[in-house]
Amino acid sequence: MKKKEITPFKLTRIIIFSAVLFVLVIAFLFFSFFVIGEKLFIRHGIESGNKNFQKDFTQKAASKIEKFKSDAEFKDYLIRAQTANRSKKGFSSSLSLLQGEAPAEMKAESMPASAPADSNLGISPESDANINRFSQTNVQVAGIDEPDIAKTDGVNIYYALPSYEIVPLMEPMNSQTYPIPSRNEGKIEIIKAFPYESSEKLSELSRTGELLIYERNLIVLPKQGHYYPGSRREIESFSLDEIKNPPKVWELKINDRDELLAARLYQGKIFIVTRSQVSIKKACPIEPIIGDGVPKIACNDIYRLDDPQGGGDSVYSLIAINAKTGKVERNISFLGSNQFGNTTVYMSPENFYVAYFQNADPVPILLDFFRSNKDIFPSWAISKLEQISSYEIGMNAKNAEIDDLFAKIFSAYDRDEELKLRNEVTNRFEGFAKNRLRDFGFSTIAKFSIKEGVLKATGTVPGKLLNQWSLDEYAANLRVATTSDPSMFFFGGFSSLGSTQSSVNDVYVLNENLKEIGKVEGLGLGERIYAVRFIKERGFVVTYKQMDPLYVIDLSSPKAPKKAGELKIPGYSSYLHPIKENKLVGIGEENQKVKVAVFDVTDAQNPLEIANYKLDDYYSEVQQNHHAFLADPKHEIFFLPATKGGYVFSFKGDALKLQKAVEVQQVQRAVYINDLFYILGESSMKIYSMADWQELKEINLK
Repeated sequence: MKKKEITPFKLTRIIIFSAVLFVLVIAFLFFSFFVIGEKLFIRHGIESGNKNFQKDFTQKAASKIEKFKSDAEFKDYLIRAQTANRSKKGFSSSLSLLQGEAPAEMKAESMPASAPADSNLGISPESDANINRFSQTNVQVAGIDEPDIAKTDGVNIYYALPSYEIVPLMEPMNSQTYPIPSRNEGKIEIIKAFPYESSEKLSELSRTGELLIYERNLIVLPKQGHYYPGSRREIESFSLDEIKNPPKVWELKINDRDELLAARLYQGKIFIVTRSQVSIKKACPIEPIIGDGVPKIACNDIYRLDDPQGGGDSVYSLIAINAKTGKVERNISFLGSNQFGNTTVYMSPENFYVAYFQNADPVPILLDFFRSNKDIFPSWAISKLEQISSYEIGMNAKNAEIDDLFAKIFSAYDRDEELKLRNEVTNRFEGFAKNRLRDFGFSTIAKFSIKEGVLKATGTVPGKLLNQWSLDEYAANLRVATTSDPSMFFFGGFSSLGSTQSSVNDVYVLNENLKEIGKVEGLGLGERIYAVRFIKERGFVVTYKQMDPLYVIDLSSPKAPKKAGELKIPGYSSYLHPIKENKLVGIGEENQKVKVAVFDVTDAQNPLEIANYKLDDYYSEVQQNHHAFLADPKHEIFFLPATKGGYVFSFKGDALKLQKAVEVQQVQRAVYINDLFYILGESSMKIYSMADWQELKEINLK
């Protein structure tokens, strides 16, 4: 038989046909990935070898920002979000089954200086012409005030004493009656402070909370995160023109069903962030703030994040209130998630940021774990988990399916074998988690433009933020410090995930669109962040487990940040504060005692601890609340309250000296006016001369 020859013409046709076929195949794959979407990506993303599939997916999905167009669209999104919502409950309860535990429900949780010329504080009409400086609350960003329990205007001190529960003495043991506790609602003391010779209590308001001062108005806000049945929910403003009986100027109320997360005062506006729980049955409108003329927030006023993992259970609102009139001037809202009740708020002069943490979808992670441990998981269990991953059902239903799957796996073994399997799974999952620490959860960040009044951008980073100091805006970029830790994410899952490699800490640099442009990864393996401070082109991160590494991060090149230096010392710092150029003070703990340390970071590659002091005290509020810290650069001193009293430290030169220790019952704060120093306790206020630290006067506050 004669062999057929392939002519050049036929060869050309074959090549063209092959090329067209190749293009069609590529087009089909492209369509499958981006149009068929989430299900294909999640089910096969693990097998493709992409260990960061959760992060990549959420960063892509969170890029689209628009408002809901109608009530129907809002409710439809809630239904879809509940289907795709990556809630905590399923994974933690499933992992708890591996431990033999019952599923547990989630539990919710700058250098201060004298008043500048453009201060919001209004000096009293009785002001002495000799008053030339007074302290302000220690805040993160200069010029942006934060509410606190103590404020001064240079003449008077305004001091909110906390509420507390009063429990009567127990009746005799044979009594059938039980003591009924009552509540002291607290009070706000208004104290004439300057001159000290005529200092006295002027009046009090029968309420408590946190305070702001704008011009001649005292603004009282509910203390964030401290609500109890019957607690006050009002935001109130009182005129200080009648200091002995301040009249109320305006009032707004936080809805009883909503939560006040944070507040700032900037350029005559009070910016507050609220969180409103929403459900399909109770969607829009929402009403986080109640007051005359305050409009409700309709569905088409709420931004949606086109992110299947963004959740759909909470509306976050940034509300701008005129500090003088109480008029609500602006509100910006978006639909997000409230898995952990832990929201981080940060404000710069240009933008407001709200960040919250979410767990990643547990199903693909468990599926990957099952597939990589086929010797202990039966093939039918892997097939069942693959089937669960394909279900178009809500996460609660998926959780029930996963819990039922684990129950069936363990039921196939006797008690001895089951105990062995539980331990085997626990140990293997620990090793599995170490190789993909950043895949277990992420933080969503929303950026609001203060000037434009719009939601400008959203983005995600792996891990969880510690507090507001984990965020910092500089040269239009946002720096973010996070901890990725599976044991922290699952709360009651694998409790043994405390090994030396079970957590990691990172610093990310995001551009103005909240897209990652640089990062420093792998700080403090097996540790978590205890303190963060960003100062211009440097970042300082403290991690801790047994030692206290202080990391110096070089951020001079945002696209190529790097770890410049590291210092390991005993104990840890949970608050960092600049006291001089290239000098930081750290407040923390060592061997269950309050530790004060001074760091010299002149040489970024070789940071040094040049002084430290350990107090005979086990806790200072500064470790959790930067408002309790006060520094005075003129006298080169700083103050911190602790459990036994108040402590004044001198940092002159490179020395650290305990200048004054004051035994005051339940010491809370300190302020200064000129060269007078006022230490505020629960029952008294003591006045000292900063020239020689002699006590000048004591005022009873009971």
